[in-house]
Amino acid sequence: MLQITAVRERIMRQIRKAEMTSTNNLQQENIPEFDETAEEASIYKVNNVRRISQNIFAIQATRRQRMGLWRTSRNMIVIRSRQDEELTLINAIRLDIPGEELLQSLGYVARVIRLGCSLGHHHDWHYKMMHGAQIWAPGISSTYRIPYVDRIIHENTVLPFAKSEIFIFDSALVEPEAAILIRLSSSTNRPVHSNHGTHTIMCESSSSDESTYHSSIMKAQQQQNIKGLLLVSEALQPQLHNELLNITSRTILQMRGMMESGIVIPSKWLRSQQTEKGKIRDDFERLLKLDFNRLISAQGAPVPQRAKEEVVMAVERAFPVW
Repeated sequence: MLQITAVRERIMRQIRKAEMTSTNNLQQENIPEFDETAEEASIYKVNNVRRISQNIFAIQATRRQRMGLWRTSRNMIVIRSRQDEELTLINAIRLDIPGEELLQSLGYVARVIRLGCSLGHHHDWHYKMMHGAQIWAPGISSTYRIPYVDRIIHENTVLPFAKSEIFIFDSALVEPEAAILIRLSSSTNRPVHSNHGTHTIMCESSSSDESTYHSSIMKAQQQQNIKGLLLVSEALQPQLHNELLNITSRTILQMRGMMESGIVIPSKWLRSQQTEKGKIRDDFERLLKLDFNRLISAQGAPVPQRAKEEVVMAVERAFPVW
């Protein structure tokens, strides 16, 4: 207990020091400061932690919005280097103190890879200021000027973890967008021990009821050789089987057409990009040439099998050719 308390106090001291430093820097550069209220409201609570492979972890977390009526969920991928326990966060989300302790038990945050620009900047800002992480992104956002992007990634960029490649949406999108393919050969189901408890990896829900959907997926997954895991931002969202949604958020997503199938290309994302649909379809057709059968989006439920088939149907629904 004393060790946990000490870790929490150290984290809070780091947060206060980072906030003071960031405020001074912003004043010197005449850049507007963050809304502290909005930054605190963006903190997510860890619900599930899955071990994708020996050094790849998927964290599902939730927070409540709009007076606590709407429960939203996000997914963050954590990839650990074997040599020095260096962590790379993909689709970063700011976690509560137990979540921060979990990250510290895995290693230290060296960089954040932002695949899309529509999920808010407070998360990237937090890891840059508190952990000194570099920000990698496929381009500079016109919506969020800060935190600054330290490195622009391209399809030929060498990532700091093996068996991976970058996919860039080449069409004239308003905001830059990317995806990452990680080639896998097997799956694991092991616990991760940290100062605040044990998180059972892979399809472990915070609910006491076992998910029939995820249980059947696990059995099927154990019988096949996993090919590739595709990581995306908001361009593809699998909300239909998202068990972390409450009734309010599920109803709203249903009205938006997000529950029509296993994976959906959101109309809101298409409208925000404001470009020709034919060009975006070309990007998705290139994406489908990648060898993957699993998918984890920044939002929605992880898709542990047959993800490519679901993406094919999503593309046909979003961009009908007849």
